[in-house]
Amino acid sequence: MTMREAYIEKLQAKMNEMDAQIEVLQANAADAKAEAKIELEKQVLELKDTQATVQEKVDELREAGDDAWTEMKVSVEHAWLDFENATKKLASRLAA
Repeated sequence: MTMREAYIEKLQAKMNEMDAQIEVLQANAADAKAEAKIELEKQVLELKDTQATVQEKVDELREAGDDAWTEMKVSVEHAWLDFENATKKLASRLAA
């Protein structure tokens, strides 16, 4: 397995973990009080959109040529950090 393949596999595993976490957040948002519920569900949908963007970047990275993958990796890492931070922010809001 190449370094690139290992990196993509690791990212995909993280995406799968985050998918499960989003499901938990969505269930918690559904249990929120009416006024907060609408905003929380909106944030969950935005989180899913961000997740889809990250998945697209991972897929592009998978298809990229050897010369482009290093450059694309930086873009994927930035998108991942945005996604991870948004997930943590929503999780902490639901925990409050």
